[in-house]
Amino acid sequence: MKVLLFLAKGFETMEASVFVDVMGWARNDFGCDINVVTCGLNNYT
Repeated sequence: MKVLLFLAKGFETMEASVFVDVMGWARNDFGCDINVVTCGLNNYT
């Protein structure tokens, strides 16, 4: 399973790390097949 974590402009590292940690625990401690992918949007002109 893939989990896509959208990161808004100005996000704080501690806010995102909670979700990444929980998914990592599910993978390591419970053997779930989880890959976390993070993304953000930039407006280049």
